[in-house]
Amino acid sequence: GPHPSKAQYVRLAYDTRPELILQLFTREWSLELPKLLITVQGGKANFELQPKLKKVLRKGLLKAAKTTGAWIFTGGTNTGVTRQVGDALLMERSQRSGRVVSIGIAPWGIVENNHELVGHNRDVPYHSISSPRYLLVLTLHIIIFKCYIKHLVIKLKYLCKHCF
Repeated sequence: GPHPSKAQYVRLAYDTRPELILQLFTREWSLELPKLLITVQGGKANFELQPKLKKVLRKGLLKAAKTTGAWIFTGGTNTGVTRQVGDALLMERSQRSGRVVSIGIAPWGIVENNHELVGHNRDVPYHSISSPRYLLVLTLHIIIFKCYIKHLVIKLKYLCKHCF
């Protein structure tokens, strides 16, 4: 299983067969199939939520994920709405109140120092100071595609259709 503070990651080609991605999730990363997929999409512009609204988002999202055995998919970067989800996941991990599966999907080209991620069985500390806009959000699993966003959406739809 995953380490509580380390993300497992993989770089995939845009034409990777969805069934291989699902096999990676279930066999290599030991994830149980979800009963629900939650995809979080939104703008990349950073914004602050009022504390009360932030608390409602955090509690609601985490409760939905925990009670349904959902996987949460995000854009994988520490920006915009994905940053808000990352904050909620960070809070959940610090409380050790149950495991929420989160999967960040990011384009290879925006990952700072991506050359350090090339290779097998790599343990790479990932901290961004010079370009916090492209810091990967805290997730348990990161998929880095060398492709365009439209291909990611197609793959997610395929996975949703064939998971259940």
